Amino acid sequence: MKREIKKNRIKKYFIDACHQIISEEGSSAVTIRKVADLAGYNSATLYNYFENLDHLMLYASCKYLKGYLVKLKTVELPQESYERYFMVWRLFSEEAFINAEFYYTMFFKFYYSNFNDTISDYFELYPEELEGLSETLVPMMVESQLWKRDYENLKACVTDGYINEADVRAINDMLFLIFQSMIIQASEQEGLVIADHVEKIMDYVTRIFNAHRVDK
Repeated sequence: MKREIKKNRIKKYFIDACHQIISEEGSSAVTIRKVADLAGYNSATLYNYFENLDHLMLYASCKYLKGYLVKLKTVELPQESYERYFMVWRLFSEEAFINAEFYYTMFFKFYYSNFNDTISDYFELYPEELEGLSETLVPMMVESQLWKRDYENLKACVTDGYINEADVRAINDMLFLIFQSMIIQASEQEGLVIADHVEKIMDYVTRIFNAHRVDK
């Protein structure tokens, strides 16, 4: 138990140091040596906790979920499941396009790698960041795969009869591909108007959802 606590504490030192460098100098300034020096350990020790610099950057990118979490904790979510689904997508998109580089890293850059449990592991290291979040949203928040996060939100819509279970995968697939394209664009395009990008993705979300909506 003590060994695990120590391991997690040191791992957090490296994540926090990496995030500090990103915040102060930008992601391009991050190196293994700089992170290790700032954390107070040598570079060899860092490799006991992370496979490589990309792996560490992935954990540090999770820090940029903070703004999204704050909004989820403070906003009054609608009672209707389909309205709540739209609201969660809007809040997520607002933060994602502001921090496009890091949301791309979290959800797409390593999609086919073995880093697929990073977000859930991150919140095991920093459980205090989930304090105050509605229990109904926690399963979504700790999920690392974007399509699974979307599924967590869609389940209530299925339960309430707004969409059929058989249509969830189609909704997931279409929104995953559209959002992937838009987050890449947002991460590469200078002068992007965030509000326009948010309205564009929300138009897609609304159209796709309504195309599969069951008449009640």
